[in-house]
Amino acid sequence: MQQRIQRLSMAQLGELGEMLLDFQTVGDLVVWLDEVVQQM
Repeated sequence: MQQRIQRLSMAQLGELGEMLLDFQTVGDLVVWLDEVVQQM
């Protein structure tokens, strides 16, 4: 998971920072990362 986060752009990292407040589980983070990768 760390490698996936390190590959994010600055804009995506900013979005992740905002989304972290909404995540309730690690699974929420994984789903978000999967969606970001699909958009690339």
